[in-house]
Amino acid sequence: MSKQDAMSSWINCCTSLSVCIFSDLLEDLERSPDAAAIAECFVERSEAFDIYTLYCMNYPNSVAVLRDCMKNRSLVRFFLERQTTLKHSLPLETYLLKPVQRILKYHLLLQELSKHIDKSDPGYEVVEDAIITMTAVAWYINDMKRKQEHAVRLQEIESLLLNWSGPDLNGFGELVLEGSFKVLRVKKERAFFLFDKMLLIAKKRLEQFIYSTHIFCCNLQLVETLKDPLCFKVSDQTIPKQQHIVQTKNQEEKRLWVHYLKRLIVENHPASLPQK
Repeated sequence: MSKQDAMSSWINCCTSLSVCIFSDLLEDLERSPDAAAIAECFVERSEAFDIYTLYCMNYPNSVAVLRDCMKNRSLVRFFLERQTTLKHSLPLETYLLKPVQRILKYHLLLQELSKHIDKSDPGYEVVEDAIITMTAVAWYINDMKRKQEHAVRLQEIESLLLNWSGPDLNGFGELVLEGSFKVLRVKKERAFFLFDKMLLIAKKRLEQFIYSTHIFCCNLQLVETLKDPLCFKVSDQTIPKQQHIVQTKNQEEKRLWVHYLKRLIVENHPASLPQK
């Protein structure tokens, strides 16, 4: 199969996927006499929207492949011919983005719809169910995208980190926060990487990071109130001398780091803590 045939097959596959799954949805929406019936169309097809997650996860790869193909003149001509034949006013890359944009707006459209229905109306509960369903779909897709971005960033950090002799960083959970800070009695800024189970501190050398030290979150201690309102102190309770007074750039940054440090200290605490 030639590259043109492969790309043609890929385009037809994308189109068929969208048509097969959602042509019935469109027909049912057009036949729906009221808001409750419109909402029911989304509730009934809640599982069918799962394929959007796969599509959104692969969207960056699809765009990268397409842009690579557009460097080939014969393929550019092929795409233009297909665009003309299909009578599409916009290029393929624009249509590839539409499903990503659309799935994240359904819950917003349903929320707008709910504003025009009285809460005493018997169909109001169905609309509420549809909002919950599509909000969950949008949240899950955004969460998966975030995890994918974090995984890519984690690979980048590992490739740039020198002198680290520990296990793979993904064994310490997700990368929660990262930032560069001034540290008391240290000339150059330090890079801080906060994972679910560990705080990693490294020196910066151009584009690379040189491992300095780490503190497991189960041993992490935090002092948030110091003379300098922009500073907080982190230390390792198993190594009392290992203390780092960190200066943030503003109060918002300090609040963010203190919030997540506190949360991870509690989550990793070896003792069973009361919920309150």
